[in-house]
Amino acid sequence: MAVLSACASDPPPVDSVTAVTGAVNAPGGPETYEVVDCLLPGQIRQLGTQVTYVTDRHPVRTTAEDCTIRGGEYVARDRADYGTSLKIWLSEAQKGSAEAQYYVGTLYEKGAGGQPDYQQAADWYRKAAEQGDKRAAVSLGRLYEQGLGVPKDPAQAFTWLAKASGLNDAALSLLTNKHLPDTQATTRIRELEQALATKDQEIKKLTGELRDVNKEVATLQTTVRERTGQAQQERAKLKQSEQRYQTLQADLAAFRVQPEKSQQAAALAQQIQKLQEEIILETHQLTNRNVEIAQLQARIAALEKNADRIQILEQTVARRDSEAQTLREQVAAANQDLKRLDGQLQERQRLAADERRKSQDAEQRYQTARAELEQLRAKPDQSAAIAKYEATVKKLQDEMDRARGELDGRIKDVVQLQQKIASLEANAEKQAKELQVASVNDLGFDGPSLEIIDPPLTKTRGIQVSTDELAIPVSTGAHRSVTGRVLAPAGLRTLTVNGENMKVNEDGVFTATLAALRSTSDELAVQILAVDMQNKRAALKFLLKAKGTAHTSLQAPKQDLSDFGRYHALVIGNDHYAHWSELKNAISDATAVAKTLTERYGFHVTILKDATRSQIMKALNKYREILNEKDNLLIYYAGHGHLEPGIDRGYWIPVDAETNDNSEWVLLPAVTDMLQLISAKHVIVVADSCFGGKLTRSSLAQLKPGLTDEARFDVLRKLAQERVRTAMTSGGVKPVLDAGGSGHSVFAEAFLGVLEENPTILEAERLFLAVRTRVVSTSQKMGAEQIPTYDPIHMAGHETIGDFIFVPRAL
Repeated sequence: MAVLSACASDPPPVDSVTAVTGAVNAPGGPETYEVVDCLLPGQIRQLGTQVTYVTDRHPVRTTAEDCTIRGGEYVARDRADYGTSLKIWLSEAQKGSAEAQYYVGTLYEKGAGGQPDYQQAADWYRKAAEQGDKRAAVSLGRLYEQGLGVPKDPAQAFTWLAKASGLNDAALSLLTNKHLPDTQATTRIRELEQALATKDQEIKKLTGELRDVNKEVATLQTTVRERTGQAQQERAKLKQSEQRYQTLQADLAAFRVQPEKSQQAAALAQQIQKLQEEIILETHQLTNRNVEIAQLQARIAALEKNADRIQILEQTVARRDSEAQTLREQVAAANQDLKRLDGQLQERQRLAADERRKSQDAEQRYQTARAELEQLRAKPDQSAAIAKYEATVKKLQDEMDRARGELDGRIKDVVQLQQKIASLEANAEKQAKELQVASVNDLGFDGPSLEIIDPPLTKTRGIQVSTDELAIPVSTGAHRSVTGRVLAPAGLRTLTVNGENMKVNEDGVFTATLAALRSTSDELAVQILAVDMQNKRAALKFLLKAKGTAHTSLQAPKQDLSDFGRYHALVIGNDHYAHWSELKNAISDATAVAKTLTERYGFHVTILKDATRSQIMKALNKYREILNEKDNLLIYYAGHGHLEPGIDRGYWIPVDAETNDNSEWVLLPAVTDMLQLISAKHVIVVADSCFGGKLTRSSLAQLKPGLTDEARFDVLRKLAQERVRTAMTSGGVKPVLDAGGSGHSVFAEAFLGVLEENPTILEAERLFLAVRTRVVSTSQKMGAEQIPTYDPIHMAGHETIGDFIFVPRAL
């Protein structure tokens, strides 16, 4: 069992520094280490005892040297002809090889037929991805996101990127990226859009109904007037009929007493009968008309009541909007008052500290004078000196009393201001709650979350002002910029730092410049408040304290860091060029980076100073040979670079390169090809220069702000298992010297500063955000524009939603 266990154990790690240094100094040119599409000979196979046959040749992607050693065939010239490479891989792809299908997809995307064929690329990527090739899944997701060869579909892009990541839904829910659609948010937005459309239809329907009601009211009022007129006419006619009826009744009574007029009486009786019938009919019609009028009037009253109710609702909504606006103005005014009073409080505290020092000085001088006076009193014949000292002591006593009085006054001012601030804070909180109640509209999204990016802090849950929480140490007398990030799925309404509105960029990043501390005893409480479109809030509080007085919270329990693997670095600094202008700080930058990576993060670092193309390619090839999936590799380059105009292709310039002959330049696509062959799971290129060929940022992992330490560590450990290829660049084609006199470039100074201040496990995305903030700020002060970038590298083997992870040795 012991023997089997020994056989199954991993081989001991190779000393990468010794191996790479030896390879760099070995003879040979760089051409043998270029990546080629190699067609290897077929295998000789034995079938039984009689038949021997040779299998078909099969392609591999490897270096020219390796292809030659293995007896393979490759195109030694015209390697830019993608059509030749396509012929090598297409046969294997048609047989079903996922690797070959991926390479065929990349060749079609590069333009194997002269122009990129994104539809063919998408088809081959899909075939490879369906067989589990993660690189193909990432490439297909990118095509869906950009709408190249396939319909633009963020949901499909997310599906393929998530499939490449291998992360479950729980782990994916802890990541955030503005380019990746949030499925829950997408569904909720669709529901809200449908609800909004329904509401719009209801509003249109109600508006139409109100218009119809008003029209109907007008029609009914006209009808009522007509019916009322008709009723009045019928009432007059009925009255006439009744009068005629009375007359006829009298005539009939007279005729009945005169026999000779019996015929006239009979005719008159018939007229009376007919008149009675008419009277009954007219009475019935009049009754119906009155009923109809009453019904119309009731209908009008109901419609008018409904219209009044609508008007009251409109007035109520308008009043509430007005009240909410008033509350917003009150909250804004309260925040301004708080900011003003906070400034006054700091000034009063400074004056109180000055008065305290004056009081202490006066008391010390008083005590010294008293001691000297007592010594004089103990000596004979010192009456004149004693009188003089007594006057001095009296004067010092008066000064001390006056200083104490002024100190008491300052302390009283401070207490009053603190009480006033507390009262205003309470009122502001009350008004904010009233505003939230007055205008809350919960759309069903999570509330906002906040985190501090620069300086990096250990805690990620949020920071509160208390004695056992972290404070940010700052130098006295200097303003301090603090960079953070806000995530608001429902949309951000406002973001304030100590009551002052902040601008937020497209990544949710903001920077606040805070007041300087005047002495080591000063401290500044900082409150960051985010309010989203639902009026949900998130608050983050921390302290600025003078360096040496700030203390950190207890360290988290020791974590198992074995999942993160071994770390290696190739650091290149080129200063002394034969044909290009010399640089002043590339080697010093590289030396400092190597030192920080070695001492703080445990990297095994190989440093190349004034490197040639041959040395760079030999070093990369040696890493290809010795690293495995448990290794991580960082490549740092400081030196001249060149980007070809109009295309995303660049070069690093070795120290012996000509200015007009690019044959000895380091072609960055060649570096990309080598990164694909290196077996290390995580590779990051950090270039204080340029680097072309970038993927979409969708396949970068961004952890949601506000995660607990445990959740953050867990998701980082999962991300550490995936294959990642990323590049961070300074935003220029050569190092820009920091005018502040640090001896480093602007980018290197920021990169080193964040790494040296970082106390915890740090993903490169967060490192980049902090570095970018510092570089942009410094370059603007120098009157220049330099904006660093950070992206996955296209066609370098980036397989997942992941990131490079830095682990400090202190952990």
